[in-house]
Amino acid sequence: MTKIRVVPFLLASLLFLGATPDDKPVKDWPLYSAPDGSFSVRLPGKPEVSGPPSDATYLVRFGDTVTYYVKRQTLPDMFKALPWEVIAEAFRDAAVESFGEYGPSRLIRSEPCTAFGHPCVTFMAEANPKGFPRTWMVMKLIYLGDSTIGVIHSAPAKGFNQARTDEYLATFQLFEGEAKKGSEP
Repeated sequence: MTKIRVVPFLLASLLFLGATPDDKPVKDWPLYSAPDGSFSVRLPGKPEVSGPPSDATYLVRFGDTVTYYVKRQTLPDMFKALPWEVIAEAFRDAAVESFGEYGPSRLIRSEPCTAFGHPCVTFMAEANPKGFPRTWMVMKLIYLGDSTIGVIHSAPAKGFNQARTDEYLATFQLFEGEAKKGSEP
């Protein structure tokens, strides 16, 4: 009789402690493909999609503090003639500033990189929003000429899993050619 009662208690404890679908190995997360076929990425749940395809956000959120998402953004005209390094710095700094909207934020690290033959920057930021735990965000921002696409994860700093974040970022695949950036599905 005691053994039967232990199982529901353990399940309830796991739910109370915040066990979420992102606790599974990244390789076991469902593969999500953008409606226009321009990218795929493994996400720990079905994303909430907002915005037109050229400026869409694909977001999976757990509670108020854990997010996985992909954000496409058409560059404003004023940025189109600028070198990538200037665009990267402006977008990175704006992301860090908005990440700390409700408290102080800071850039932890920033590294230039290349993804799918395109220049990119991967950076990590920290925010201390009022009423929330200290939170870290990692973003890979890829420059596509007239637009950018960011692959982002944020979670509380305590228990932040960098290896899992790296695995998540590595599942992102950009498909060019027939799928046009910003095309309708």
